[in-house]
Amino acid sequence: MPEICKMDRIATAAPGVGPIENRPTIAAPQVTTVCHPVYGLDRGGLEQQLINVVNRLSFDAFNHIVVVRGWNDIAAKRAEELGPNVTVIGDPTIGPDREWPRKLATILEAHAVDVLHIRGVTMLVDGVIAAEWANDIPVVASFHGLESADTTFGGIRRKLIREALLRCKCRWTVGPDAARTAAQIFNLPTDAFDIIVNGVDTTSYLPARNRDEIRRELELPLDRFVLLCVGNIKPVKGHDVLIDAFMTTPFTEEATLIIVGEDYSGGEIPAQARSATAGRDIRFVGVQDDVRPWYQAADAFVLPSRWEGLSNALLEALACGLPAIATNVGGNPDVIRDGVNGRLVPANDPRALSIAMHELACDEPLRYRFADEARRSVIERFDASDMVASIARQYRSAASHDIAATATALPRTHKETISA
Repeated sequence: MPEICKMDRIATAAPGVGPIENRPTIAAPQVTTVCHPVYGLDRGGLEQQLINVVNRLSFDAFNHIVVVRGWNDIAAKRAEELGPNVTVIGDPTIGPDREWPRKLATILEAHAVDVLHIRGVTMLVDGVIAAEWANDIPVVASFHGLESADTTFGGIRRKLIREALLRCKCRWTVGPDAARTAAQIFNLPTDAFDIIVNGVDTTSYLPARNRDEIRRELELPLDRFVLLCVGNIKPVKGHDVLIDAFMTTPFTEEATLIIVGEDYSGGEIPAQARSATAGRDIRFVGVQDDVRPWYQAADAFVLPSRWEGLSNALLEALACGLPAIATNVGGNPDVIRDGVNGRLVPANDPRALSIAMHELACDEPLRYRFADEARRSVIERFDASDMVASIARQYRSAASHDIAATATALPRTHKETISA
């Protein structure tokens, strides 16, 4: 269990909160302490990646301070997933907070932080200011994607973010397209960003051994084609297009569409589904603590996004041996090779998506071929251990420690062998 502190304690008595010397898990010299501020700790891909990285980095080499703005019951529950070398600091403040850079600087000094890791650009300017106030702590920035397909930023905001990026000691994105997008938006050369692709633990995300049994547990029909979509319901995720496509595909009278994720549409997307369902089976199952059974119960996965950095859900689905359909945007083409391990379709095109879904539903040999290549491609190119080792090197480089970073990631107990 992580140590959990309240932000008011930090603000009024920073030196006495979570002292590093009281943590029994730290055994090695030159431990690198990394601070990770985030807005919320929801079930999104960015938050899940933070938890995965923190838990897989060596406990002897890294210490972590996770600062959660908008602290709530969901964040408190998710914080339980973090390891014993993590201090969690909750700040219930929602919305703009002029004191936030000062609060963060106080935390950085109180915990002798070596590196500040900012994910995304929303908190980047405040983070750089806080780091400078805290004796110029080095900042690393990672760009994961956009909350909207609209890539425009106001002129002043764009300039501030660009300046903040230039002051970071290390910068990376989750894929080549994300690097191109960030470089274009903020008027930077593409090589200003390293590439560290997202990774998935293929020893945890596995194909089902007994799919029928899992379907019974989830109360899903055994004799229907089950399509799965995993992602919080936001405009950028394209659920409206998916529902339109599902409703116009002939096979869907004998199919079930499962949508996993939190509804940020204010009920609009479920209402769209209800108004158009006429004999179709569309199920919104909300946020799931463990999404793996849903992958293992499905016949195929669909990602209808209008933009993606590099989707964790897509990698998880492929690791579970699901043939996938994804839109030809963002980092999706870096994962899906059309006709090899899945299908790529244009974004915002219900007809093209409908045709691809119909193809997978009606062509069982094609599904099996895509499924085999799906898992193989993830094991070869998107291994979680590779991702963690690369991030560890960035932290060590930013902190200027001399200890080699190549051994900082926890070893996997099993590495799947790929046959020709």
